[in-house]
Amino acid sequence: MRFVLKIVAVVTIIILNLSFARAIEVSGTNEQYLSLIQTFVSEKVQPVVELLPVKQQQLLNQVQVEVVENMHPNAMALALDETPPKVLINARFIQGLSVYSAAHQIAIHENSPQFVEQYLEYYFAQTITEHHGISVLSPQEWVGIDGEYADDIMRQQHEVLEGALLDILLHELGHHVEKAFYSQWANQYERDTKERLADRWADRIKQEYFKEVNPLGRLISIAYIFEKDRWAILSDDQTLPRTLPWVVNHLPKLCDDSSVVSIVQFCKRLDSDIARYMSADRHYAYLERIEQGEDFARFPLAQILMAKNNFVDACSYFNESLIYGQVSRAAIYVGWCYQKGYLEPSPPDAQVLAISSQRGGIGYGYTDKRAAFRLF
Repeated sequence: MRFVLKIVAVVTIIILNLSFARAIEVSGTNEQYLSLIQTFVSEKVQPVVELLPVKQQQLLNQVQVEVVENMHPNAMALALDETPPKVLINARFIQGLSVYSAAHQIAIHENSPQFVEQYLEYYFAQTITEHHGISVLSPQEWVGIDGEYADDIMRQQHEVLEGALLDILLHELGHHVEKAFYSQWANQYERDTKERLADRWADRIKQEYFKEVNPLGRLISIAYIFEKDRWAILSDDQTLPRTLPWVVNHLPKLCDDSSVVSIVQFCKRLDSDIARYMSADRHYAYLERIEQGEDFARFPLAQILMAKNNFVDACSYFNESLIYGQVSRAAIYVGWCYQKGYLEPSPPDAQVLAISSQRGGIGYGYTDKRAAFRLF
């Protein structure tokens, strides 16, 4: 009998050791972000998992993280209650967070908060429309930043992106730890309850083990979603679901509990943007920016006026954004305006504008003159 008990004890120890020897696996097809997530999990997340209670260690060490490219553009990540348990992370969302982080750092360095919107207007037109196959310039490349300045931007970009990835990954792991899963047919109460459980677990882990990580991460995720909503609304893109209510619901909790100056400032600016640009009178926000000398603001203002069927004023602003703001996508609208006779009865360059429209001008963002683009 004692011999049998010893065997059972030995087998139990072996099983436990094997479970502890396992680690979170990371796989995927996107080489760029696969390497990033693998390094992040092995160097940051896995050491913390090994400090958790035994049951949580056993569960989390079975998780397989997959970096995928075929998720909906609006999806961040997804926890799947399967065998083995899985977490899917959207490579396209990581890319979006990465460029937003860099654009945000450039905006701070140059004291030009509108730069984020200007760059993302270009970025979304490249990655969401039918021109998504065209290579996308990074924010640094887009404005011609290089040398030590570019290195500094990249370092700060990485810090913020790390915070965003930590927030996303811990939240999804929290779904597994708390068994907080629900089906697509679940009611809103059940969804909110399960999401709060995952959030609370992730918050506890961050507060105990990741106090040094840049706290701007989650706000960057929310701000990126807001910018995507803003772009979709202004461009009348119906392919993206409107997620602004989700943004508005999460923002107060994150902002009210913070005493960090950079977070408070970011929250204040984002809250102001949401209030101004998602209201019925949002065109006044762009008018104010035009009065302050920002030529790019003429383009989104023209989009708003076009949606209101105010074609005469819209065409005028499209034309000015093309001339003064060098927004090449405006050429398509200007070509339409010429054709309809809102600008000139028979302009000599109408044919040229029509050709640029046929060749996909909408996907190329700004013209080559962006090298002379000034952030001030």
